[in-house]
Amino acid sequence: MWGQTIVAFVCLLAGGLLMVFTVPWVQPELRASRGEGDIGVFTAVETRALGCGRGVRRMSNPCWRGEFHSTDGHRYLPRVWLADSGVGDISAGQKRQAIDVGHGNQVYPYPFVASTAVLGWVYALIIGAVIVVASLVWLVRSLRRLRRTRSAGHPSSGPGITRPI
Repeated sequence: MWGQTIVAFVCLLAGGLLMVFTVPWVQPELRASRGEGDIGVFTAVETRALGCGRGVRRMSNPCWRGEFHSTDGHRYLPRVWLADSGVGDISAGQKRQAIDVGHGNQVYPYPFVASTAVLGWVYALIIGAVIVVASLVWLVRSLRRLRRTRSAGHPSSGPGITRPI
């Protein structure tokens, strides 16, 4: 009885952690694809061969670091990376329209089309939610079963106590 309760709790924790770590990866790209943020101009300064973005897909691609100036003049970011930028897409000193969604050190090309990698993160978020719901159901059923066993007066329902064969 206790084993099922512990496994249900561990699954609940794993699903919750999957959801917690997935949301920060999905949110900036979804905001950029909806155009929610400060639109401005990105000026390319230097490229980095190993990549700048988050995730396995972007770490294998080279990308550009540069400056971002919002069109309204309220935002200036001196050292930001342009997401989804390859070496052939832009050259040093070249300007490109970009959007800052508040991600800190990364801006996105504008207009931004969410990549297929976002779908993977959305699927991970959905799987995490399913794991959380299933684990909660399992945990509640396990605890109810445990309570019924204890209230029925079975001394063998506690942890570490085994029933004779």
